[in-house]
Amino acid sequence: MFDDLKKTFLTGIDFALKSKADIEKFAKEFAKESDMNKAQAQQFFEDCQQKYEGAKESLDQKIESTITKIMVRLDLPTRKEIEELNQKIDKLKDIISRQKE
Repeated sequence: MFDDLKKTFLTGIDFALKSKADIEKFAKEFAKESDMNKAQAQQFFEDCQQKYEGAKESLDQKIESTITKIMVRLDLPTRKEIEELNQKIDKLKDIISRQKE
């Protein structure tokens, strides 16, 4: 039963949405209540940290991908495109100012 509960907790988007402090608190409480020895508790805590980081990274990538898709659909310019346009504008301003002289 312990392994099933552990696997259940270590999966899903819910894990990624919890704060690191929440994960640490859960791991410590769970280890204490399940009478783990020190080595088991440490391993469980490390497993929780690894799963947290993996879930968080995966969620971040999915959010970034979704935002990119939305920007493409809305036909919004990227930062790079805006910077390139600004450089072109600056060059044109330079040319115009030299012609006025």
